[in-house]
Amino acid sequence: MFSLIISIIAIALVVALAGATLYYGGAAFRDNGIKTTVAEYKNESAQIVGAINAYRVQQGGLPSDFTLQDLVPEYLKSVPEGEWDIQDNRVIRTGVEELVCYRANEVMGFEFDPAEEGVDALASDSSKGIPQCSKSDLPFDVPCCSSATT
Repeated sequence: MFSLIISIIAIALVVALAGATLYYGGAAFRDNGIKTTVAEYKNESAQIVGAINAYRVQQGGLPSDFTLQDLVPEYLKSVPEGEWDIQDNRVIRTGVEELVCYRANEVMGFEFDPAEEGVDALASDSSKGIPQCSKSDLPFDVPCCSSATT
């Protein structure tokens, strides 16, 4: 009987520890997932931009009907997963969660006021902004994930 009581107490302690880990560590697990996605997004974008630059140098520019598939296999092994677009010499990944887009800008040191034209407010915090890809004065290296044209 004594060992049964000890076993029940041990199981209850394990359940309590697991619950506390999820409760207190949940934000850390979620943030690490977002950081991983941001790093993936930035890495894939940089690969595409590098391949486009190499293509431009070797081919003397981009044809009007250029697609990312034109880079395969000479400049890229394959086009990274996801929906990618090129608008005004900017590589854009569509379908990216807004928090990932905001964090990508934050990591690169860019902040936007949601009151500015061409900037959307972050749904979870309306004091923070995400630039639209169609924003006229947006520097080339700023990650944009939303577009008025898509």
